[in-house]
Amino acid sequence: MALVVPVPAVSTSVPLAEAVKAIERRDLNVAYTSPKRRDSDYVMDLNVADGTKRYRAAGRTYILPRAQVVLTVGRKVPSVEKHPWSDAMGSLAKVDLDATTPLGEGSHVYGTEPAGGALVDLRQPVKVYAGIEIPRVTGDTLDVARGKLADVDLNVDAGPPREIETSNPSLIGAVYVEDLPTAQAPRAGEIVRKRSIRGVRLSLIRYVEPTVVVPNVIELTVPQARERLADRDLRTNVLTIQIRITSDQGLDGVQTVHAQDPTAGTRVKKQTTVNVRVTQWKYDVEPTKPLVSYGIFPGSAYDDAIRRLDNAIWMVTLAPDRKIATVRVLHSGPRGGVYALRLVNDDFQFLGKRCFTYAFVDESAPFLQLRMPIDGNGFGQLNEDGVWLYTKPGGLRFQTKPPAF
Repeated sequence: MALVVPVPAVSTSVPLAEAVKAIERRDLNVAYTSPKRRDSDYVMDLNVADGTKRYRAAGRTYILPRAQVVLTVGRKVPSVEKHPWSDAMGSLAKVDLDATTPLGEGSHVYGTEPAGGALVDLRQPVKVYAGIEIPRVTGDTLDVARGKLADVDLNVDAGPPREIETSNPSLIGAVYVEDLPTAQAPRAGEIVRKRSIRGVRLSLIRYVEPTVVVPNVIELTVPQARERLADRDLRTNVLTIQIRITSDQGLDGVQTVHAQDPTAGTRVKKQTTVNVRVTQWKYDVEPTKPLVSYGIFPGSAYDDAIRRLDNAIWMVTLAPDRKIATVRVLHSGPRGGVYALRLVNDDFQFLGKRCFTYAFVDESAPFLQLRMPIDGNGFGQLNEDGVWLYTKPGGLRFQTKPPAF
């Protein structure tokens, strides 16, 4: 009989029954950390019993024969990750393992600690972390999707819906989750750890009435405009009609569109009403009455040159032939000066190259008259309800109205 025996090494890959036989062959007694041991369990650790004498020689530890060693017994944790909750808990109970659930219960098991296949000390429970299976909500209405997610304690996380046109009246206004696998994240069927996310990101669509692009009807006759708008399922409403003089007898009585709202290119619902403003052309070879208007320059605080025109009283007259614009300064401002005046249209486009006149305004002059030739463009280039006098860098608008109209 040996005087001392070496403390045996243990392997966690050897079943408990086989390890115990090897230890007992060395004339050592065996104790266990848990009475729940099975022969199919494994040794996680081996320790010499307290109070046992130890001897060190050649780097090894020796003890007396019949001394006691204590085995820490471990059992393999079954792999239950992603399994339905009830099935997973049943698997743990089947191998007589205690379990604790830090996150409460879930629809599935997200994971365990120790992980499946690893050994757990029989004195310790297995930590089972609850998981949630993401339900499939693609193709559902937003209300249905919200209900499904609420059942698993999740919210909807979504941006503004993408609009899709439909001719089905029962769908108009309804909001759906897009029927695509990528329309929800995480995807349907994924198992996520409970409380790790607050919501599921969804891509939504909203069904709306069909829309059309408003066509351009400027310069078309009213019948042409109505027809073009009707082709797009749009309605026409004439807001105003203004009278304009023309020397083209063929245009006498013709109504053409000079403004529209919504503007061309705007996308609107079908049956939307497009408001148009119309010019009615009147043929007149020799108009007998000029267009006259008056105005007071409002005053400007930002530019010294413009302040010279403060409170100046202007009168502008379009000659009957519409080829000469006459500007009078009936009362100048407090100081005189030289100013460049240009006759322009609504977009401040100059009406001809020769529409450029320098005017000297003297504070002592009773009035100043400027004759501004309109270069070849004629009355047709003037805006529909007024004449602009543009004094750089300020401006003044004169309303003009033919007294005969």
